[in-house]
Amino acid sequence: MEESNVNSELSRASDKGNPFRIPVRDEHLENEIALQWGQREYYRNFVNLQKAEILKIDAALGELFYRQKRRLSQPGRNGAWSAFLRQHNIIRNTADRMILDYIEFFGLSDELSHRATPESLENRICQTAYRTADRLENMLKSPQSRILFVRCIADFFELTVDIEGDGVRLSIPPTADEKSTEI
Repeated sequence: MEESNVNSELSRASDKGNPFRIPVRDEHLENEIALQWGQREYYRNFVNLQKAEILKIDAALGELFYRQKRRLSQPGRNGAWSAFLRQHNIIRNTADRMILDYIEFFGLSDELSHRATPESLENRICQTAYRTADRLENMLKSPQSRILFVRCIADFFELTVDIEGDGVRLSIPPTADEKSTEI
């Protein structure tokens, strides 16, 4: 009989448009919260590991693309670099960005003297930030909404946020090694 009450509560919640309702009794909330939090942390760590792996792959691809482009982008090759990218369904902007990151990291900008000087990573990050801010301007009208946005971004990048009066300070939390030396 109690199970039918839970099911009827679920159907009422579904009717109200809440697809995230979890049928948990109040006496089991603590355990359910711990379970859900554990799952969230597991997947967050999993995603972070995947991001780290993607960064490693991107670094390797940067070098490979750089070498391939040097081979194919010579006078008289009739767009062999573009043809190569099309053949392998590789987005040109992404490949070129990886090459620029590789060139900047290893200080190889002299080797591309026949091309325009590539933009620095700092400039590209700033441009992206300004484009993002322009798109969010209508949504983030109040100082509170802007602070909330900064907190979300800081959480995403695992930064520490300290709000002091009218100011916000972001900092990189100490690593496990730094914490152990402080003790």
